[in-house]
Amino acid sequence: MSDDVKKVLVGKENYLFLHNDTNNVIEQITGRLKTGPLFGYRYKILLEMRESYLKSRGVDYYYMVAPNKECVYSELLPDKVELSSLRPVEKIITELKKSSFKNFLYPLEILIEAKKRNIVYSYGDTHWTKYGAFVAYRTLMKLLSENHNVRIIDEREVIFSIAHTQGDLISKLDKMQKDQSLRVDIDNPKSRLAYDNKVVGTGSYQEYSQEDSSLPTALLFRDSFANAMIPFLAESFSKLVVVHQPNIDFTLVDALSPDVVITLQVERFILKVPNDITGMTNKQYAKLKHDRLKNSAKRHNL
Repeated sequence: MSDDVKKVLVGKENYLFLHNDTNNVIEQITGRLKTGPLFGYRYKILLEMRESYLKSRGVDYYYMVAPNKECVYSELLPDKVELSSLRPVEKIITELKKSSFKNFLYPLEILIEAKKRNIVYSYGDTHWTKYGAFVAYRTLMKLLSENHNVRIIDEREVIFSIAHTQGDLISKLDKMQKDQSLRVDIDNPKSRLAYDNKVVGTGSYQEYSQEDSSLPTALLFRDSFANAMIPFLAESFSKLVVVHQPNIDFTLVDALSPDVVITLQVERFILKVPNDITGMTNKQYAKLKHDRLKNSAKRHNL
């Protein structure tokens, strides 16, 4: 059995789930993976520190954890795999109940309810569908709208369609098979991509803008789960800067002076508490990515 095949767990109705991955997602969701007694507390301190620093600069901070597919479709997991209340995210939630930081979102129940209407995570991919991202986006915007005049896209402004793509889990089993997903496209988008540093993955930096200057500005720190949400977010802000990295780059905050800073991370990636103090800046991440690609090209040409 290949290493790729070992990373796929086949559940009920042939739904595919991640397995034997570097983040040990199955061990996470079953509570078998131990995070240490201070795990949740360290996140509490991190989020309080971020909020305090940003508030001192007139910036509101929001943190969203995108639920694991395994948690949203837990009924389709093999019988031997059961969700635990000791999951890492639950430890964070427990600590935040004692915290001043309230702008935390983990839209698990909302996505579970939404899947009754449409596909929120397709059977062959670890990521949420565009519909799942749309549901999560609206949840985030409703919270932001309490303090900011954001435009919130609703279902009357989007077009739903079926898409056939190659999910990241399917690709590990059969490169010819296609996954059925639900697309959600904005009917009349007002935002545009104004700048892209062309870095793929960690280190990437994009700027989106639109003409409505009455909308607030935002800086998003994210992972790949934000890909499907970015088109919606870009419609809600006059300017949206999107940065792919886990830690906050405060040099960007000071340079851009956004109204809002958002972090979006998938649940399985929260095991490692981000380092905002000595963590790399976006420019450092991008340079590291460029240097690795350059060195790889040199070795290939030898």
